This record gives sequence, C-alpha cells and structure tokens, in this order.
Amino acid sequence: MTDDRSRSIGGARDAGSDAADRMPAARALAEGILEDLRYVVLATSDASGAPWASPVYFAHRGLEELFWVSRPTSTHSVNVTQRPDVGLVVFDSRIAVGEGRGVYARALVDVPEGDERVAALDAYSRRSEVDGAGVWTTERLRDNRFGLYRARTTEVSVLTGDGPDIRLVLPS
Repeated sequence: MTDDRSRSIGGARDAGSDAADRMPAARALAEGILEDLRYVVLATSDASGAPWASPVYFAHRGLEELFWVSRPTSTHSVNVTQRPDVGLVVFDSRIAVGEGRGVYARALVDVPEGDERVAALDAYSRRSEVDGAGVWTTERLRDNRFGLYRARTTEVSVLTGDGPDIRLVLPS
C-alpha cells in the first residue's frame, strides 16, 4: 500500500479532533485495506465454543459483504454452519511494528442463494480473475466440491495507524 490509503488518517490523538470528522477518511482507509489485501483471517468457533482461525482468500462488496470459497468439510466451514457469528481481520503482516493498519469486523455468515448467489459469485470471480486464479462459475464450485460463503458485517472498525491499537468503529 503506497498511496494515501496507507497513511494514518490523522488526528486520532488530537484532543480537539472530532471522530465524526474522521469517519469518511477512516471508511476510505478501511475500503483501501480490503481492496489492497487478499486474505482475511476468519475467526470461527464450533458448537461447543472451541475457537478456530483460518486465513481465506476473499473478495468484497464495500465493507458490508465479504465472500470466499471453501470446502464444506473444512473446519471453518463446518463451524459457520453451527455458529454463523464470526470475527474477521484483514491486515498486512509485513508492516513495521507500530505502523499497522487493519480492518476488524463482526459478521454473520451465510450461503447466498438465488440472485444473491449469482452476485456473490460474480464479485468473487472478478477478483479471482484479476489475481490470476481464474474465473469461478457454479460448475467450478461443484466440480471442485467448494461452497460459496458470505459474511455480512454487523460491526466494522479500522486500525488507523495513528498509534498502538487505536481503532475507530465505523458507522453502519
């Protein structure tokens, strides 16, 4: 990330700064992070509450929806069918200590159906193709025994880069 989205949004530590004034820049920073990075860490838990974390390649539509494909028998896939509430984090682990930026979210996972499935698969396929992983179709999902999953965010915050662990919760 080398453009303005990679910089801090500024003012997070200024006592007089108004959080509402920073929200457009914070949202743009969060959207830029999702656009620039390719993997989300998906934090799930099984029916008994045992945690499991998995990095998955993802596509997104704004900050509201993230999509990925995975085998239905994978631990995280089984977990989201039992407990659809998840945590998500997208971050660049190569950034120097203290300069990190990231997007954190709470979300509910489902398997899109009908027209929503078509739109979700299209969003995933467009990103996959740009990244050199090819087009995804219903046939490719079926032939490779993958499921298509969607996380609908219920809360999103962004680690701004303005200091250690300073996050702004973005309005819905």
